[in-house]
Amino acid sequence: MRADWGIKAFDACIEKRKAPTKLLSSSYQEKGLYPIVSQEKDLISGYWDNPDDLFVHRKPVVVFGDHTMVVKYIDFDFVVGADGVKILEPKGFLLPKYFFYWVSSVHIKSRGYARHFRYLREASVPVPSLPEQQRIVDILDREFAGIDALKANAEKSLQAAKDLFQATLKKELEPKDGWSVAEIGSVCLKTDNIKWREIPEEIEYTYIDLTSVDRSTKSVVEPQRIKKSNAPSRAQRLVCEDDIIFATTRPTLRRYCIITEQYDGQICSTGFCVLRPDKRKVRPSWLFHCLSTDAFYDYVEPLQTGATYPAITDKDVKGYTILLPTITEQDDIVSRLNDLNDKSNTLQQNYQKTLTLCDDLKQSLLRKAFTGEL
Repeated sequence: MRADWGIKAFDACIEKRKAPTKLLSSSYQEKGLYPIVSQEKDLISGYWDNPDDLFVHRKPVVVFGDHTMVVKYIDFDFVVGADGVKILEPKGFLLPKYFFYWVSSVHIKSRGYARHFRYLREASVPVPSLPEQQRIVDILDREFAGIDALKANAEKSLQAAKDLFQATLKKELEPKDGWSVAEIGSVCLKTDNIKWREIPEEIEYTYIDLTSVDRSTKSVVEPQRIKKSNAPSRAQRLVCEDDIIFATTRPTLRRYCIITEQYDGQICSTGFCVLRPDKRKVRPSWLFHCLSTDAFYDYVEPLQTGATYPAITDKDVKGYTILLPTITEQDDIVSRLNDLNDKSNTLQQNYQKTLTLCDDLKQSLLRKAFTGEL
């Protein structure tokens, strides 16, 4: 940091502002007079109509997600959504956009769904002169705009690939003569919970929780290793090769995958519905693709219940009706879909590399900005 810059404690840099209310996520509206800002990734999470719940900004503020660590620059009046939203209004010696960029630069180790704001408060804020702050903001605005344009082009290509796959999937799953229909539950076998009382203390298991399934690649990534003594309370369900696990809570609803041989006999969170296809009736990959359709989500999403963590039930998933071609037809269609899906996954991987490079470049610029090297 440059010698002519000041430095201040975090709490000395912000004004205390409190939201009139915090709405439960289950009450969000798709349309309304006022935008809802929450700690979720999207800038706007929903809408609301009651002006009494409106947070009126005096100047732009920074929103920090206590659980998610998502950082947003907000320059409009809004309604605060759900728990975990911290509204940070910088004092007069800090430009709001400069403060936003500084908060974005602070590296905080993720602690899952724990609260992270207290770690942000431990950081000290570099305070250059207001003209210097404006110079930094102008550079970052310009550079970030170029980076965001690159990300947007990559995302556009990825979305085109996803749309092509969904269109092909919809066409392949159109009913044909001779196909039958069945509820998912009728083509699946019974699954078992793990019996901890019968497990020796020293036996170690792979534990697949809701964060262990990658939403993009539909695969298990970085699962935990646990023993009986440190098993989470939600670690109950035993899974086998070719089982399909499907997350049932709202924030993770589109996380699902087929269990590979590597995780046969391991356990997963009760936050998943576990489907064990009866291979005499349905191929696991056929059932997996049925769960990938927009029609399936149109069916299950309205069935979510619960105020804090809306969720669907195993019964909801198993009650969904799918088409059943013959096993031979299933194999033929799955082969075509898997080939297209592999190509889509290649684009997804390239997109993720682009995102990583863009994020790394942004962090490099932020480091330079707040150490006086920009």
